[in-house]
Order: sequence, then C-alpha cells, then structure tokens
Amino acid sequence: MGRRKNSKVTIDRIDNDGDYCKENCKWSTIDEQANNRRNNRKVLLKGKLISIRELSNISGMNYVTLQSRLLKNNYNLKKVLNKKLRNCWVSNNKKYEKFKTDFKKSNKF
Repeated sequence: MGRRKNSKVTIDRIDNDGDYCKENCKWSTIDEQANNRRNNRKVLLKGKLISIRELSNISGMNYVTLQSRLLKNNYNLKKVLNKKLRNCWVSNNKKYEKFKTDFKKSNKF
C-alpha cells in the first residue's frame, strides 16, 4: 500500500467485506470512496456500472435532476437523455451536449 501520498486521501478497503489488511487496502479520495458505497444506485454506461454522481460529473447534468429522472423512468438512461432540459438543470451545457451526442452514437445502454 505504501505511504500516504497527500492529505486528500484516506484508507479504503478494496473488498468492503474484507479486513483492513495491507492486501485489501488502498489510498482513495473522498469521491472515490463515496462511489464505492453499497447503497449507491448504479447505471450501465458503455458496459460499465457507474454511480449517479459519476454520471452527473461525466454528463454535466445536475445530480438531483438526474437522480429524479432516473427514478421516474425506472433507471432507463436512454429515456432520461432524450428529455429536454432547462438550462438551470445543466451545470455545463457544452459538456452535457457533447455527452448526449457521444451517448447516442455509442448505442451501448
């Protein structure tokens, strides 16, 4: 595992059911640890399960809006991205439009 690299990382278990031993621990940021929680809702994006928070960061879409729409649409990402958004629900409009275009091209839901 090695020494702590900086003050922004803390010990995180690789296998949450395992012990805090050298083989099962790594240094992780708070964001990485938050995405590693058991109670996170996950969506499938390009063959990879990611948390809603990660999707919000990738897409530029407001986290609360994204979470609400996913819940209402039974976590169907395709339906959620095809709905029109108000500008206030997107934290980064260019990022969101690029994500939406890339998502539609990939055909991997």
